[in-house]
Amino acid sequence: MTNEKQTKNFQLFKTFMAIVLAIITILAALVGINSYFDSRIERAVNDEQFIRRVSSHVRPYVIFDATTIHKDGGAMEYLEEIEVEVTGQVYKNVNPEEKHDSHLEITITPKQYLAHAPLIESLGGLRSMIIYDGKRGAKYQWVYTVLVRPPFGGDIKTQKFRLEILR
Repeated sequence: MTNEKQTKNFQLFKTFMAIVLAIITILAALVGINSYFDSRIERAVNDEQFIRRVSSHVRPYVIFDATTIHKDGGAMEYLEEIEVEVTGQVYKNVNPEEKHDSHLEITITPKQYLAHAPLIESLGGLRSMIIYDGKRGAKYQWVYTVLVRPPFGGDIKTQKFRLEILR
């Protein structure tokens, strides 16, 4: 009887160990699968091309100056053209050889209606530059006036701006 009881206990122990081993195997497989998918997602999310694609849809921007588009971060998909016109302002009773305030007029022509004026900021650290809020122009255009006060050390046509489409 004791031998039979020992055999029965041994069988119960074997069954218990088989169940525990099965549970451990299933948990290990689930952790492994989870780790595999996490690493795939992490790799995809940290991919530079993926980040560029997402940022171009979330916060599209463009960096430009009077003559060139330097970097398109997705904004040119929404814009037809960016025009920068440099004008000078001459004041009465001022020596013509002295530096005067200059103006830039930036005209943004979108491909479709933009409810909010694109955000424009100056790059390059000019302290003496004022960018006035965009005003509606013809059709879908937004027109910005930029006042550049002396002293301005450099060619105003090379001053870079960053435009961001607000949606």
